[in-house]
Amino acid sequence: MEAQKPLEQETQETTPQEAPTATIPQPETASTASPETNPIPEEMPAPPESPAKKTAGKLAALIGGGIVAVLGIFYLVLCIVSASHGTILGRTDVMGVDMSGLTVPQAQERWQQKGQAVCQAAQLPLTLDGETAGQVSLWELGVSVTPETAAQLAYDAGHSGHFLENGWSLLRSWFRETSLTPPWTADDAALQEKAAELAEQLDMAAVDGACRLEQGKEDGFLVTVPKNGRKIDLPRLTDALRAALAAGTLEPVTCAYEVVEAKPVDFDAFAEAYATAKNASYNAAADQVEEGTVQVTFDADAAQKLVAQAQPGQEITVPAQIQQPKVSKAALEKVLFRDVLASCTTYVSGAWGRIQNVRKAAQNISGTVLNCGDQFSYNDAIGPTTADYGFYAAPGYVGGKTVDVYGGGVCQVSSTLYYATLKADLEIVMRYCHQYAPGYIKWGCDATVYDGFPDFIFANNTDYPIKIVATYSGGYLTVKILGTNVDGTYVKMTNEVLSKTNWETVYKDDETLPAGTEKVTTTPYTGYKVKSYRNVYSADGKLISSTYEATSDYKVRNKVISRGPALPEQPETPVTGPAETPVETPTQTPEETTPSTTTPETSTLDPSQEQTQTPAQETPSEP
Repeated sequence: MEAQKPLEQETQETTPQEAPTATIPQPETASTASPETNPIPEEMPAPPESPAKKTAGKLAALIGGGIVAVLGIFYLVLCIVSASHGTILGRTDVMGVDMSGLTVPQAQERWQQKGQAVCQAAQLPLTLDGETAGQVSLWELGVSVTPETAAQLAYDAGHSGHFLENGWSLLRSWFRETSLTPPWTADDAALQEKAAELAEQLDMAAVDGACRLEQGKEDGFLVTVPKNGRKIDLPRLTDALRAALAAGTLEPVTCAYEVVEAKPVDFDAFAEAYATAKNASYNAAADQVEEGTVQVTFDADAAQKLVAQAQPGQEITVPAQIQQPKVSKAALEKVLFRDVLASCTTYVSGAWGRIQNVRKAAQNISGTVLNCGDQFSYNDAIGPTTADYGFYAAPGYVGGKTVDVYGGGVCQVSSTLYYATLKADLEIVMRYCHQYAPGYIKWGCDATVYDGFPDFIFANNTDYPIKIVATYSGGYLTVKILGTNVDGTYVKMTNEVLSKTNWETVYKDDETLPAGTEKVTTTPYTGYKVKSYRNVYSADGKLISSTYEATSDYKVRNKVISRGPALPEQPETPVTGPAETPVETPTQTPEETTPSTTTPETSTLDPSQEQTQTPAQETPSEP
């Protein structure tokens, strides 16, 4: 029959929610029940333990104690072995160099053999913006570990603790590897040098936006999309490397930098540079022909959108219309300065200084090359007409009078050049006629100049380069314009005299002159108003065009004669002797005389006929 369980045990096994109703008799009214009437014992007595269980418990205790004793003895043996062990524990390495079972001297020798390679192989990663940008070895940073340091570190890993700790270290070495890293110290000079080298390597120049044309590419032009660069912050990089070595880990080092802004694509400048097609040109300094430029037409707004959609640093094509120049390099090399477009020769007279000024001005302009579209300024070409620049004093016009001025005579060179440019059918930009009609060149074909203003300026409106060749020899000045005449056309200049103003003789008293004497102090000039015409002829002599060129208004200048005081009147001598019978003489009207002056023809010239006569009059030396 099963023994009845104590009440306490039964109630412990049943949860409060599931506890059955107690079987102990209760009074009808619980509140009236007295504890003395039905006492319930607080604890029921435990049943007696069986002899089998007592025996098993004692056996288990004996076995456990034995095991502990054995383990204790075993661990004690480990401690004793570790204490007497003179070698590095197993599974021990220093930066990957296996030191297991080696004595300290053996470990030193092994590190001597492999330590440098280890430091060279140990790489410290470098990052930029969270991405790997390179690496640097400890050896490059000046890190070195002595054999003594490495060997002692490995040995101390299992022998530096007290007796019991060393035994545990020995036991642990059987199951787990021990990887050791010695403290890193670096040569700071080597570290700084390497940091500077790394900074230079990691620096990235900005890629500026640019446009360029590619030979043979007719559908558009190439555009380089701008890309920002970077400049490594060297002091911060150096400090970061020092901190990494001090930490003794190979964790990535972040490289701080500053952004270098790239220049954007300047489409406006590109469009301006290639606004028109330019022919091949001649570089006088290098004495060589250079290729011309094309005309590029494109949509700037569309080009900007293409750049915005492209990757930084990428090269893209922008659609465009490309117009080639009329004259290529190869074509120009064959016809450069092949023809004499025009030539003009004038006779040089006057004082020695004037002749020297003509010679000097001719030298200064000779050899000048004008490419297609270039302009020539005569004043700029000859320079200041001063003694410092090799010019002399000679007669010239100042305020309507002829006086000695530096550079007197240079106007003959500008006038001869002007006439040549007209005959070469070049474009005249600025030209002024002389105050008085010159005698050395056709009316309307002169050009007066003075320092600063007025100036004579013309442009090369041909498709080819031109060269000015000016020489003075034997009293004659010759100006030639060399270039390329592709169709054989030529020019003749004609003029039309619109009006003529004769000069008068004016007398002025001069008390400084001897009595009864006269002196011409101002030579005369007849005034003219002249129209000039440029007449272009074909190679076979047919008139192609006749166009108005300019109107030249030459002023009149009167002849001035200075005279001294009148001679004193002589007293009449009385007549003595017989009186003569007067003879009646018939009265005769005297013939009116006119001062003799030679003037140019006043007839209007047909524009198709070139004037061949020049005024025959007294001409003072003038610029």
